[in-house]
This record gives sequence, C-alpha cells and structure tokens, in this order.
Amino acid sequence: MHTGEVNGRPAKQLKRPSSPGAGCYVAIEVGACARALVLAGFGTNPSVEDACAEANKLATAVEPELPAA
Repeated sequence: MHTGEVNGRPAKQLKRPSSPGAGCYVAIEVGACARALVLAGFGTNPSVEDACAEANKLATAVEPELPAA
C-alpha cells in the first residue's frame, strides 16, 4: 500500500495485480471517518501500473467534487 496525496488530500493506493486482470484502488480522505474510493481495473492484458495510472487520473478528477474536509 502506498500513502500519498490527491490534490492535497491524504490518500492511499492499493495495487491488485492478481488474475484475471490488474486493478488499482485509490482511497481519498473526505473526513475523519469518510473516504471516497476510486477503482480502475482491466479484465485482460494491461498491467497494474496502467490500472494505477487510470485510477490516479480518476481520483484527481473526482477530488474537486468532494466536500471540504
């Protein structure tokens, strides 16, 4: 698990390189007990790095729509 930020908000990224396809989760902190979860997954060939790149793009796009922390 990787800890970082999305547009200044604390976030965690979890890679899921398992079969049948790669996936990546990004959890963005919304409040003390609330998170927004973004998931990108591929059913076949793309790598977990590709899935995480897409999840990070989505998380960055979604974050401005979240309530202020």
